[in-house]
Amino acid sequence: MFGASVLYKNGRYAVLGPNIKFRRWDILACIIFTIVFGLRYNVGIDYANYKEMYDTHDFERLEYIFRGLSNLFASNGVHVTIYFALWAFLQIFILLKSFRNEKFIYPALVFTLFAGQYFLLWMNVIRQDVAACIFIFSITFIVQKSFIKYLLCIVVAFGFHKTAILLLLIYPILRYHKNYFNNIFIQFFLLFISIFLGIKSGTVMNSIDSLLESFMVMLGYENYGFGGIESSVEDVRVGMSFINYLLIDIFTIAYSNKMKLFYSNNKFECYYDLYFVGVIAYMLFAKSYILLRPFRYFKFFKMIISAYLLYYLFKNGNSKINVLSFIILICLYLLQYMAIFRYSPDACYIYNFFW
Repeated sequence: MFGASVLYKNGRYAVLGPNIKFRRWDILACIIFTIVFGLRYNVGIDYANYKEMYDTHDFERLEYIFRGLSNLFASNGVHVTIYFALWAFLQIFILLKSFRNEKFIYPALVFTLFAGQYFLLWMNVIRQDVAACIFIFSITFIVQKSFIKYLLCIVVAFGFHKTAILLLLIYPILRYHKNYFNNIFIQFFLLFISIFLGIKSGTVMNSIDSLLESFMVMLGYENYGFGGIESSVEDVRVGMSFINYLLIDIFTIAYSNKMKLFYSNNKFECYYDLYFVGVIAYMLFAKSYILLRPFRYFKFFKMIISAYLLYYLFKNGNSKINVLSFIILICLYLLQYMAIFRYSPDACYIYNFFW
């Protein structure tokens, strides 16, 4: 996928025959992702639950678009691997489509998608993460000040997960003002305060989770999903993985203003605002699985902003500091990817083919 994204970014083509040139390397990347993760077995905490729902045709409690597509596939006897391939395709296709006018970012985005373990998040809370990809796509319409198109995106996202209705609030917040977080020192202060409060609030957050659990089930957060992928990495969270992600955030915040000048567009500023809100929320509510779930929509903007940062450092490699920062970030992300292989088999990280 990385190789295909490089070829696509550079405008390369393959000669398949007389007057036949293949240029759509982005489609090839989507096909690779779709096949591999369509053929997976028990990859993702929620895999077994989705498979059981598919085998029993039990979709009544699900949102209308997800329910409709699920019923269509199940009632026609479509194999479950095709069913999972559909969601994998929607996730990767919508993500790449969101950056169709910024294909220079594709290689870095593919790298952070995998090295940052975000692809594993997609394998878990499938419905909400499809909605999250649609949300990423919709940011363009906030920049274009097209409320109707943004509203249509949220309606579609709502068809995959009910909590997407909350995303309607994002439009006025970013439509009339952007670049909320432009002071680096204030950002660092908020970051470390949220870490401190998050670590100290374990008992309070557990109590809140207990109170909100039944309410969250009504919103589509299933009992079996509480904790999900987050609970499986709790031990790593305060160790090397936590430190790696924190260092990535420190680099990102430190370079934030330089990136804003480099990219100089409203879309990037929207991405950054959403990224920073997500970082603060995940630090502040680190001990609450339920309170974190609505902020899951913001989690993937870290993947996006990290890709922008890697590209910025790569393009400005004339500075030794930038080169060093680039190497450190690559190493931090590679350490995150290597951490996957340290998880136990019951964590549902180990890849198995369906057969």
